[in-house]
Amino acid sequence: MFSFRRIAYGFALMLLCVGAACTGDEPQVSSPSLATPSGGPVTSNQAVAFEPGAYRYTFNGVVASLTLDGSTGALDVENDSGTRLGAPSIYAITGDGARYEATIEGAAPIADQASDSLTVSFPDAVTADTAGLLVLSFGSDNVGAFAPVPVRDA
Repeated sequence: MFSFRRIAYGFALMLLCVGAACTGDEPQVSSPSLATPSGGPVTSNQAVAFEPGAYRYTFNGVVASLTLDGSTGALDVENDSGTRLGAPSIYAITGDGARYEATIEGAAPIADQASDSLTVSFPDAVTADTAGLLVLSFGSDNVGAFAPVPVRDA
């Protein structure tokens, strides 16, 4: 028969073998990491100038250009989105936080692969100098803000 001491030593030896096999050093599954840009953020000392009264919205096949001269202007829309757009509307938020709706003469839905040129007028409080944010909607869909158009280098 086996003695208790012999069984205990055998059991201890087995535990050591199992313990050595299970060290917890499982291969690590690494997740993709973002590349760290070298040299830090991109900066420029070059001044940026914008076309006075010129704004543009571009997304998903829709290009809308707005030009303001005083409180009136023109809205040109090109629709290559693959779907019909609702009637365009624009509102402005001025520097003092007031919201003003534009009147767009003849605003109507714009078919896919179509374009439209419309006359826009804001209340006198909205000009290229006072408009802080210009937001474009088509029907009930607020699609986003216009961006100022930068002056192109010659």
